[in-house]
Amino acid sequence: MENLNSADAGLKDRVNEVLIDLECENIEVTVEKGEVSLLGEIPNEEMRTTIEEKVKGIEGVQRVFNELHEKSLPQ
Repeated sequence: MENLNSADAGLKDRVNEVLIDLECENIEVTVEKGEVSLLGEIPNEEMRTTIEEKVKGIEGVQRVFNELHEKSLPQ
């Protein structure tokens, strides 16, 4: 379990608000010393870029590790 300091906890909350606004709530977010990691599935590559740009725009975010990938279509 993550042990977040108050600044990281606040960042995580703001990142989650952005994801909710974009209807991408199923993304795992971790924050450590201002570095945000995003892991999960998104509907398309455009959304991946949009999420990364919006998260980078949050005050206090030092770096974004974007490990989002496009959802695979059922075969």
